[in-house]
Amino acid sequence: MTEQMNVPKLRFGEFDKVWALNKAKINIVAGNAYKLDEYTDNGYLLIQGLHIQPDKIVLEDKPKYVKQSDGNHVKIDKGDIVLGLNRPITNNQLKASRFKLDAESVLYQRAGKLSFDISKLDSEFLYQYLKCSTFMKQLDLELIGSDQPYIRSNLFQATKNVFPLLPEQQKIASFLSKIDEKIGLLSEKKDKLTEYKRGVMQQLFNGKWHEQDGQPIFVPPTLRFKADDGSEFPDWEEKTLGDVNSITGGGTPSTTDESLWGGNIQWFTPTELKTKYVSVSKRTITDKGLSNSSAKILPKGTVLFSSRATVGDVSITQQECTTNQGFQSFNGKPKKANNEFTYYWISSHKNEFLRRASGSTFLEISKSEIAKVSICLPSLDEQIKIANFLSAIDQKIDLANFELNKAKEWKRGLLQQMFV
Repeated sequence: MTEQMNVPKLRFGEFDKVWALNKAKINIVAGNAYKLDEYTDNGYLLIQGLHIQPDKIVLEDKPKYVKQSDGNHVKIDKGDIVLGLNRPITNNQLKASRFKLDAESVLYQRAGKLSFDISKLDSEFLYQYLKCSTFMKQLDLELIGSDQPYIRSNLFQATKNVFPLLPEQQKIASFLSKIDEKIGLLSEKKDKLTEYKRGVMQQLFNGKWHEQDGQPIFVPPTLRFKADDGSEFPDWEEKTLGDVNSITGGGTPSTTDESLWGGNIQWFTPTELKTKYVSVSKRTITDKGLSNSSAKILPKGTVLFSSRATVGDVSITQQECTTNQGFQSFNGKPKKANNEFTYYWISSHKNEFLRRASGSTFLEISKSEIAKVSICLPSLDEQIKIANFLSAIDQKIDLANFELNKAKEWKRGLLQQMFV
């Protein structure tokens, strides 16, 4: 490796020393297996490889504990860098995290921690290095096995890791840590908005009718809007989805006839319902494909509802489209149902559709079963108020998500340029 190659593209001006191959030992200390009689209801928290995800530790609802004996535990200290050793890469990211939990914890087999001399290596610098493309490319070459690849214990002896002197390590680490703090705040902002939306949806849709002293009584939702003139909206009405919506299925042209495919008509499958709005489908069909299948043209604004496999997934189409047979799509009948309201109502009642679905190979809910689902329905004006309110929250969530992804992309670019 030439001297010129031992200098990063992006560097702080006060440093000019050439980076060199790291000679400080970096060891991976793997955890231990435990016998059944060593488990207990409280003791050392057991951290397994599956708990370790990129930049976070994710525990199950009921964590496992082992006895606090004098056995051969691999204890974890706060701030340690821990790794998931089996299948260590997920979504092109290394399963590595700083350990931040307060509980006394130990590592299970297939989980490891890094051990090194902190007088020669800055811990945060090393943690950031694990995320850069230079290291990830080397890691990919050094993994053992193909079905369940794992990190071997001498990984850092087998890879060429080029580092600066400690002061420059610390400067880089401090800079990238500040970016991580910003990313963390943006992520927290998005999470809080998402949680807020979840809470208000529960309060907006819990209006219902019940019987009291033999008389039907309407119990309004916890959170309710008033009309523009300040008056109360009328009581909600008990309806079915079929009462207030036209429900339309889909179809698939023959996949062996090329003349039916590649046209100008959008054709969606359930796996494409990832966001509130969809516009362009992965595959398209021709006019001939439309006329030679049970697919039907759906107008812009239709609520696309997945009725098969991923039952209850829902999006709104932003342009005229068709779907395959895994859909039953909604359009509100005039002066009865607003499609944006229907989208949010379905989103908050997904379990109702799952409860009604059946099937051994995959779940499916029929058009007739969907049509029978009860809905406590506000007036059209109140539906629009509710839909507009939730849409405004979604816009804030989308903006927060955009800012978060922008910050992450900026950091990815820095990681490529700040390491050798």
